Amino acid sequence: MKSTIEILRDLRTDHDFSQKDIAGILGISQQHYSLYEKGEYELPLRHFATLAEYYNVSADYLLGRCKYHEKGELDSLFVTRSLSARDFLQTLLSLDERARQSMAEQLYLQKIKQIAEQEKQQT
Repeated sequence: MKSTIEILRDLRTDHDFSQKDIAGILGISQQHYSLYEKGEYELPLRHFATLAEYYNVSADYLLGRCKYHEKGELDSLFVTRSLSARDFLQTLLSLDERARQSMAEQLYLQKIKQIAEQEKQQT
């Protein structure tokens, strides 16, 4: 995984921004911003949050903890043709603990059934 410094630099260059452009957004000098990209200064939380919002990326992405670039990545992944991953997760998480456990068990059993069917087709 990339470091935050590499991710910040990549986001800036991918959007064709100069260090001066980003420094202006943060209200600091270009020289000061360049020290963030060099890793000589630690990026303060307020600037971190501003850049995540400006680039429309998650904090986890900026930290290099996930590969998804866009905040709305779950909206573009679909569980079924008409059910986005975000809607599925929201519905699942709205259930009580017992109902979530039941759903998890059903998913597990469905996966076992699918594997058995695949093995049967291969023989």
